[in-house]
Amino acid sequence: MDEQKRGRIESTIQKELGIIIERDLDVDPNLLITITRVEFSPDNRQANIRTSVFPEQEQEKTLALLNTSAKSFIRPLQKRIRMGYIPHLIFIYDPGIVHNARVQELIEKNKESR
Repeated sequence: MDEQKRGRIESTIQKELGIIIERDLDVDPNLLITITRVEFSPDNRQANIRTSVFPEQEQEKTLALLNTSAKSFIRPLQKRIRMGYIPHLIFIYDPGIVHNARVQELIEKNKESR
């Protein structure tokens, strides 16, 4: 599969999986789950779903729930994107959003101290 096509599929899975999780996963409505990136393995058999969770203290429990629910997302994904084979979904923590928020906080503190 060429890189452009792979990128489109990863982006589509990211978008559709976010919709499916928001609609179908039974979690606290105050919990924010964000799919930040989808990355296929070289053989396209596995997809690492980079995920951030807010509030951060719910991250471990939420990732465990997502990983145990991963198989239940396959059929809705197949219906929404009409792709014959959906790779095995593995949800992993993406610290990027938390890191960016921390950097922004430090920048604001620096501005205030001037």
